[in-house]
Amino acid sequence: MKRINVVGTSCSGKTTPPRAIAARLELEHIELDALFWGPDWTPVPEPIFRECVDNAVSADEWVIDGGYSPVRDLTWSRVDTVVWLDYPMPLVIGRWRPVHSERASTTSGAIASAQKP
Repeated sequence: MKRINVVGTSCSGKTTPPRAIAARLELEHIELDALFWGPDWTPVPEPIFRECVDNAVSADEWVIDGGYSPVRDLTWSRVDTVVWLDYPMPLVIGRWRPVHSERASTTSGAIASAQKP
């Protein structure tokens, strides 16, 4: 287990378990939401998103969260382990508002730090 993808619906907890897995296995954690969303929750242009993800998954070992279709070819072709989070819909819906309110302030500027100079 050197390249792990954690997938699930929005608000299923795709960020927290990968952080724990990455810490436990001493692997890099790649958060796709942080690469996809720019300031004010605006998506970055797809070519920039793909470049950021391609750079991130070029490493030999990582834990990535999410399953964005525009980069699925880059991520799924490299994973050796998939963790699928499948929680009941009432639980997922109950998590929606707190997660999105909390994360709105954390995505600004994430793209700039993920791109190569």
